[in-house]
Amino acid sequence: MFFQKELFCERCHTPINKKNMCTFDYSTQGRNKDGRPINLCQECCKKELMDNLQIHTQKAVIVQPTDKYNAYVFYSFQLFIEEAKHSMNKEEAMKPTRDIMSFLPSDEERCSYCSNPAIYTWCTLNLFRHCDPYGGSFHINLEEKENCVYLCKDCLISLLSKKIKEDNIHFRAIYPMVNDEIGYFTPWLY
Repeated sequence: MFFQKELFCERCHTPINKKNMCTFDYSTQGRNKDGRPINLCQECCKKELMDNLQIHTQKAVIVQPTDKYNAYVFYSFQLFIEEAKHSMNKEEAMKPTRDIMSFLPSDEERCSYCSNPAIYTWCTLNLFRHCDPYGGSFHINLEEKENCVYLCKDCLISLLSKKIKEDNIHFRAIYPMVNDEIGYFTPWLY
């Protein structure tokens, strides 16, 4: 007979089924030595994500989550730039990063909902042209810029919370922003 260890949310201490547990990984799969993964229930996972977005000051592109993918990942543009420097074809390796960076709001951009300064750009999965958002190589649909929405922190959190609730999105893992870097959040398969 196998005994199943009971799991508890590390934030609210509620018992959770392993199937409904979300790993919020501040270690970003071991790359951040100062962080560690924490196991959370779905409700605390959503709260942790909103808290994480609230504390950061840097701009980011936010690709809206979908129930098709069960994880949400933040990628630093600096990481991609460093990787491209070591590529045989630096220009080609930098193109997707440059393209997605072009979606970041300008310093003068205002929130589409409340007119506060915008630091986030909200995009649909159409941002990725004919490819998975987590693939090793991807192409950015630059025409999608006309469909993006610029948001302040509060309006992003409101829109993201609404999307998660409406689409009944359950995360198995979230890899958040950890060093206040410029980058993008994207759906991912865990």
